[in-house]
Amino acid sequence: MFQSTSVEAHESIKPLKPTLQQLVFEKIRNHPVGLTDEQIQNLTGLRTQSETARRNELVKLGLVKDSGLRRVASSGRKAIVWVATQKAA
Repeated sequence: MFQSTSVEAHESIKPLKPTLQQLVFEKIRNHPVGLTDEQIQNLTGLRTQSETARRNELVKLGLVKDSGLRRVASSGRKAIVWVATQKAA
């Protein structure tokens, strides 16, 4: 049976998900003023797809939220600033 590359990628990352999720969470939690996705990527070395997937999982778990603030990213566009929630404390 043929698997798409996205399915293969998902399967290959499964064992690393908890570790990568923890890495992203720790970076956000340790920056009280929050971080943009780009800043998280720079701090962790994760690629965009991996970082945003892990951060989205943290949002769904209620550990990270949109702070309501925006910062200008290197693209010149405004980016969401992510912060840890009270639940995460």
